[in-house]
Amino acid sequence: MKKEEARIFFRQRRKALSKKEEKSKKIKERLFSLPEFKKAKTILFYLSTLSEVGTLEMIKEAFEEGKEIAVPVVKGDNMIISELENLSKLKVGAFGILEPEEERPLSPRKIELAIIPGVAFDETCARLGQGKGYYDRFLAEIKGKMPLIGLCFEAQISAKRLPGEDRDLPLDKVITEKRVIG
Repeated sequence: MKKEEARIFFRQRRKALSKKEEKSKKIKERLFSLPEFKKAKTILFYLSTLSEVGTLEMIKEAFEEGKEIAVPVVKGDNMIISELENLSKLKVGAFGILEPEEERPLSPRKIELAIIPGVAFDETCARLGQGKGYYDRFLAEIKGKMPLIGLCFEAQISAKRLPGEDRDLPLDKVITEKRVIG
């Protein structure tokens, strides 16, 4: 299967899923129980779309635990990291993804844990992204500097190795509603 075929297949699987909110809650419980999460003070989350693992409740609870939260913001061909003060001041940004109304750039060096989205993952924690390369370029900068954890539904796990290239970096772990891989 080629990358674009895999994207179409896994997007359709994800879109067709039921009980996403319930599954997202189980994923949150697994994430919050990890030592990497407990130890991290500053966490990069993504602001989820309707079909993705929901992160808004995770972010809200992380704030309640005293964590500092950063989120990606697309700027042209690049992705910058912005501090997120709260969930009440968000706007729709590039590709219909929520982002902070006011950007507060944050150095990636401050991040102690990165939560990464994906269209699909495999058993080796390889990631298939949306196809624009924003996360690929970002991951190339930060790989090895902090734990990288992907969130997805079990239906997004490929039994076969995902198609990839040398620039596609595997994550450290992937969490589904059923297990932690890695």
